[in-house]
Amino acid sequence: MDAMPIKTEEMTHRIGRFYTGRPSWRTRLRALRRRLGDASLPLSEEEWLMQVAHRLKERKCKEPVYALRIAYPLPRVLLAADGKTTVQYKQAPKNGSTSLLNLFLELTGEAAYRDWRETDHWFHRPSYYLQGFKKFRGRRIFVTVNEKCIGVNTYMPRDFFSPEPCADIRFCVVRDPVERFLSSVEQFQITFFRDRQRLPTINGDVIDAWLDMMKAVYDTLGQDSTSSQSGIKSEIKKVSAQTGFASLNQYPFFAFRQTEFLGHDASWYTHIFSLRDLAPAHKLLSELAGKPLSAFHANSSGERQQVYVARGLKLVRPQLTPAQRRKIEAAYAEDYRVFGRWF
Repeated sequence: MDAMPIKTEEMTHRIGRFYTGRPSWRTRLRALRRRLGDASLPLSEEEWLMQVAHRLKERKCKEPVYALRIAYPLPRVLLAADGKTTVQYKQAPKNGSTSLLNLFLELTGEAAYRDWRETDHWFHRPSYYLQGFKKFRGRRIFVTVNEKCIGVNTYMPRDFFSPEPCADIRFCVVRDPVERFLSSVEQFQITFFRDRQRLPTINGDVIDAWLDMMKAVYDTLGQDSTSSQSGIKSEIKKVSAQTGFASLNQYPFFAFRQTEFLGHDASWYTHIFSLRDLAPAHKLLSELAGKPLSAFHANSSGERQQVYVARGLKLVRPQLTPAQRRKIEAAYAEDYRVFGRWF
């Protein structure tokens, strides 16, 4: 456990309030105190949003702004409904994190301010949240505009594993590297289309280049490497330039091993779930919430295909050759070693 216990308020998700353009009496009172000489008074949440509104006006936002709200990130450790049990979820991209995070937002109450069925962000880079403003009270936060939601992964950064802080319940979701790789190929297409408004070419040569690149990266770093995100990204950039597969360099986290995010010691966790069966994870979160949570949002390959087909597009799900499967096993050998029994 941490040498210094985490305070209760640090384990409770904060729900941001809306600012609709009319300062509250508290904000007017704070402005008066400053005029009377209290220059050290820090900005309140509403005052910070007033500055954001001013910056938006300067940037000539495409639509009239009538409501702003800070979407605070989830605490690293959450307090369960019983007021005693602490819980920590370690996420890895392409391991069902979208569905899990939506349940966490429901558990905390933040889900009331978003719709997990929205898919527009698959086709256009969202313009309805802001990242370019200074940190508020030392934290990087996001601002929603006109009651629109932000990307669910914004609530929890994709950090590499750290054993601290610790919690009573520590869980993760793992996935067979072959299925995870295929899901990454699909996500690569979605992100590529969102950025360039066209689908990338996906064929056997591209798959081989991708896998050869990642094997070369981890051959250099070592399978049990504990390199930083910037270190692995730097190696991916170097190898991708050598192999000519530069496209992936823009979306490197798709290719990271699960162990980068989940660690190299399965015994650290109290619960490990497989993406093949998330019912036990749903049961655990419902117990921690003290109420039945919503059924998992599918967010499946089939669902994504349906949404794209409706717009006249089709995502490629390649049929891997035996040789390509062996390349996955080689590149992600550490994932198999640490979490293979749950795949």
